[in-house]
Formats: sequence, C-alpha cells, structure tokens
Amino acid sequence: MEPDEILPNGEISPQMLYITNADSNVQISSSSRATVEAYVIGYSNTVTKTKVEADLQQLKNGRWTSIKTWSVSKNSYKATLVESIQVSKGYSYRVVATVTAYISY
Repeated sequence: MEPDEILPNGEISPQMLYITNADSNVQISSSSRATVEAYVIGYSNTVTKTKVEADLQQLKNGRWTSIKTWSVSKNSYKATLVESIQVSKGYSYRVVATVTAYISY
C-alpha cells in the first residue's frame, strides 16, 4: 500500500498515518476450515485505540463475494484478529482487511 493517495481534486489522503505495521492472511486447512488473521500496530507513544476489520471473500462465477466479516477494537496501540469458519471446497478465498489507528489530542 502506498503511504499516500492523490485524490481527483489534487489533495493527498494519508493511508498509513500513525501505523508502523499491518498485515492480513487467510489459510485454508485440508478440512476446509478458513483461518483469518489480521493485525495492526500503531506508534506506541501516540496511538490510543486500534481497529481491525477483516472481510473473508469467495471467488464465485468470476466475482469476489463477501461471506463473513469480523471486527475487533482495542484500547491499545495494537490489535489482532483471529477467526475461523468452515468454507466450501473448490473455491478461491481472500481476506480484505481495513485497519485504523486512533490518536487523542
């Protein structure tokens, strides 16, 4: 992910402000259980709350479709989400994660 995004009107929108690291992944077991993991780590001396949202998606008929969404919020500079769900065999899966870091002035 780029640290900044240039909007159509020329403004720059920060995308990773106060976040030092973030990642997500999904693993499918041989018994068709999907385990979704996502985390965010913010600056420990600045961030007071973090949030992780993870959307598990299935590729079906050429389109990605959401099958389950989870969310976790922590009053901390870091948050981790780990969830699992039974999925159907024969499909591709991905996780789309959105992470947020909050600061207080």
